[in-house]
Amino acid sequence: YMAGYIAEILQLANSAIPCGNMPVGYYKYDIDENDSHPSVDKYCGVFKTIGDKRALDDVVKGIHRLLHALLRSDSPGVQEAQELFGMDRIDEETGVPLSTFEACAVCGMPPVSLMGLTLPHQLPAECPLDGAGRCWGDATQALRNTEELRAKHGSVFALLAWRIGWECGEVLRHFHEAGISWGTYTDSLAHHCNAHPNNMLL
Repeated sequence: YMAGYIAEILQLANSAIPCGNMPVGYYKYDIDENDSHPSVDKYCGVFKTIGDKRALDDVVKGIHRLLHALLRSDSPGVQEAQELFGMDRIDEETGVPLSTFEACAVCGMPPVSLMGLTLPHQLPAECPLDGAGRCWGDATQALRNTEELRAKHGSVFALLAWRIGWECGEVLRHFHEAGISWGTYTDSLAHHCNAHPNNMLL
């Protein structure tokens, strides 16, 4: 029900973002002899999905790994990026800026935009990331083809991070306007957080 309802909400909002799961039916499990509640029928939903690349684990974490391969403390633009955060945003023990969640949601600080920063985009010839060797050549060539985009927007990685955040925010706004709580809750099973980027996919 909810997947179909969310698809309808996004469609009515004229959003270019589709619902990733489309309901196609359900499956009824056979009753197991060890079932403690055999009189209760067990079902699960069956969905058609439009992709399996999750925004956080498959995209944002990949961007973070690439930035570590690209940047050093003396790289052009890094000092400028650090100065944008201000000393009140820097963790005193680690020297690392607080996460956006900690700074904005917990401490009430304004978000920091890295759009327009000029960061190096020259990837090493040899893949420095374990398990990424097969696609390294294609990825470096794709990055070389972004010169026009970088001239307009600055760092491609900052643009990607901004776009992912913007689209997550758009979906959340449509949910809230429709009275859907996409957040954290506790039930008899555990403490659940649904409001994370892995609920968005490419």
